[in-house]
Formats: sequence, structure tokens, C-alpha cells
Amino acid sequence: MDPSAPWTVIYGTLTTSAASALTVGAYGALLGRPLPTVAAGFAAFNAGMTAVTFFGIREFIVSPMLVHNAPWPQYARRREELGLASPLDPTSPRSMSELRWQNILDSGISGAITGGLIRGWKSGRKGVLSGGILASIACVGLQYGFNSANVARLNYVSKAKEAEASKQALASKPAEPVSFQDRVLGLFGIVPISDEEYLAKLKRTKSIHEKPVRGTTSKQ
Repeated sequence: MDPSAPWTVIYGTLTTSAASALTVGAYGALLGRPLPTVAAGFAAFNAGMTAVTFFGIREFIVSPMLVHNAPWPQYARRREELGLASPLDPTSPRSMSELRWQNILDSGISGAITGGLIRGWKSGRKGVLSGGILASIACVGLQYGFNSANVARLNYVSKAKEAEASKQALASKPAEPVSFQDRVLGLFGIVPISDEEYLAKLKRTKSIHEKPVRGTTSKQ
């Protein structure tokens, strides 16, 4: 089992409860309903019970089973991180596609179990299948959205670091030394140019002088 599993359950439960309470409380206050704080409290409790069931099943049952038995790369990497398998090839870093699909299967299975249990408890056996399917789809969608947001954040941080590194490289690049001759010429307002710039300037001057000649020839 992942050592961070208990903290994941606690964090997921508290986050879900807080988000549910805030949403329901704000919605009730906007509509002018009585006692919006009470409604927010009930929403937080119900969401917390659902969340602790979902995250508990995922972190303590489903994920350990998949990590020990599933053959796919993300689970092989997690086995390596937990010291359950030999290290992977160090030249194969974790891809963005792998990050997008992180915990998708775990959340889908856990959502199906949680939804089936809750719907079955409220509606009887007839609601187990439909509750499991709907909850599984919702959990997969939420997990994929969370993963996509994490990938976008990593891309932004990576690009920001690259831009900062390029700025530092340009700032630390030593300036070319100015010769004594160039300094003397600069005192008289003469700016030295390279051979390439001089040739380009000659070509521009030549083309400017050739235009009137071509115009006179065409008139004759």
C-alpha cells in the first residue's frame, strides 16, 4: 500500500466536504432560502461520507490490488516506486499521456463500488447497477479533469522555467570586448561594422543607383 494513502483519504474527504458546503451554501444564499448554513452543513456531511467511502475503497483496496497485479506502465512504475519491482529503464521518463490516465481505472472501479453501495442502501438491490455505472462515469470524468489540470500546470511551470533559463543565459553571456581602434573611431562618430554588414550596404547602394539608369534606358 502507498504510505501516502491515509493522507490522500483525509485530504480528499476534507476537500470534497468543503467544496460541497461552499457550493450549497452559496446557492442557497443567492436564492434567499432559509438557513443556508444548515443546508451547507448537511451537504458537507453527506459529501464527506461519500468521499471517505470512495477514497477509502480506492486507496486501501482497489489501488493496492491494481498495483500488485495490473501489467500497464503506470502500475509498473508505481510498483517500482514502492520497491516491489526492479527499476524501469531510466531513459523512459513519465509521459504527459501517462499522467493524464493516472488513477483513471482506480477511480472508475472505486466509483462503481461506492455508487452501488450508496444507491443500493437507499433504493434497494434494483438501484445497485445504475448507481454503480453513473458513479463510475462521474468519477472517471472528475479524475480525468483533475489529471488534465495537473498536466496543464506542469506544462506552464516547465515553459516558465525554460523562459527564465534562457533569460539568465542571455544575461550571463559575456559582451564582446571593444578594441582600442573601435573606441577611437567611436569618439568621432564612426561606428565600425562587420564585413557582412558592409557588403549588404554596398548592395543596397548599388541597387539604388541602378534604378535611375534602368529607367533612362527603358525610355530610350
